[in-house]
Amino acid sequence: MNRTSFLPLLLVLATSISTWCWGQYGYVPVPAGQVVGNGTLAAMTPSVMPSLGHARGGTFLQVEGTSLSIGGLTDEVEQVVSDLNAETTYGFMATFGHIGTAGLGLELSAGYYSLDFDRDLSGLYGKVDADVSAKLLLVPIFVNARFSLPLGERVSLEVGAGAGGVYANAEATAETSLGDFSASQNAFTFGYQAMAGLTFALAQHADLTLHYRYMVLSSVEDLTAQSVGLGLRLRL
Repeated sequence: MNRTSFLPLLLVLATSISTWCWGQYGYVPVPAGQVVGNGTLAAMTPSVMPSLGHARGGTFLQVEGTSLSIGGLTDEVEQVVSDLNAETTYGFMATFGHIGTAGLGLELSAGYYSLDFDRDLSGLYGKVDADVSAKLLLVPIFVNARFSLPLGERVSLEVGAGAGGVYANAEATAETSLGDFSASQNAFTFGYQAMAGLTFALAQHADLTLHYRYMVLSSVEDLTAQSVGLGLRLRL
């Protein structure tokens, strides 16, 4: 599965989940004059019915599926990564936090990003035949500050930044005409990120989210990663 087919699948999944959330948390319109569950009559005007617009503040749990691209590499490594052309790039991000009534929030996020490479590089580097497989795993854990600005009844703009630690693991194997090689390395390093995105109210306590993140890992080469995530936020 490549990144072009991954995000549409997430959209279908988010839509399915939102349907469930509507039944659990949302409000179903009641015709004026009809008896509702507590034995009273529905209001004669729809304006007094609960609005779909969500309360902007509160505690929330958010889960996202993301795509990922990396940068900040030396020219030589950048060329090899470009030649490998990652077959699958995917990730997940879970966030638990609280947004106050003024729109300012604090949260803890944890992610899982994986890039898998597998390609026959025979003929690209002289006369050496090589079949290379590699995997890069990133697990960022950040504390973030977030600001949410309502743009309308259902839509909000969000910006934020955070810092924390990132676990990185890289593994590679190569079968070449000169012999077989393998290498692996892992590290836990400091990292930070900036983010921006939009939220769309699906129901009283459920939002659809779309966020862009730019992360920097303070490793030897200051590796950077960019991700775009589509997710679902449940207000607790």
